[in-house]
Amino acid sequence: MFENAKTGIKKIYRAEVLTIFAAIVAIISTIVFLVVGTAVKDGKSVNVADIVSLISLIVAGILAIVAFFLNLSGIVTASKDEESFKNALIMLFFGIIVSIVSTVLQSRNPSLSKAFATANDISELFVTYYVLTGCINLAQKKGNQEVADKSKKALNLILIVWALAILVGAISTIVTKSAGEIVAGILGIVTILLSIISYFVYLGALKRTSAIL
Repeated sequence: MFENAKTGIKKIYRAEVLTIFAAIVAIISTIVFLVVGTAVKDGKSVNVADIVSLISLIVAGILAIVAFFLNLSGIVTASKDEESFKNALIMLFFGIIVSIVSTVLQSRNPSLSKAFATANDISELFVTYYVLTGCINLAQKKGNQEVADKSKKALNLILIVWALAILVGAISTIVTKSAGEIVAGILGIVTILLSIISYFVYLGALKRTSAIL
């Protein structure tokens, strides 16, 4: 009944998993780079480490590109069965446009570039919102309220993390005193931890929804 949605959500799930692998490879590249820095100070050979770091960055980039197109394909496929994914697709294309504009303006007008970068972040939030809304709607159509409720909880957690991120940004910008910086730092750490948790909760929602379709 919802074969397109099932196939599409599976693609979105795989894209998110690839994104995690891309991030891990990028972290490895950074670690290697730091090790290279230490090796240089000690007067050791760094040629191999340089090559490993470069290869890691290339692999991370390729994984990220594949993940993007897989995610795009998944949203397009799922949109054939559920309207919310069409909204997600619109926001995805909007994000691409503002991201390109942000990159172009980076050297010419940093302030405006930052504004477009923020617009891209917001568009990514809306993509996630509409994907989860689609998961909720599909679960309800299948009569599985338990899965629908878990997807709602995932959505609420992501919105809370987003609100905390905005709060941290506001505190960091407005308050310059040490106490304010400490508060911003603590909230920042909490936000990062919740972001990691919400990411895996999001993956769980995708997996559960595709399993019942």
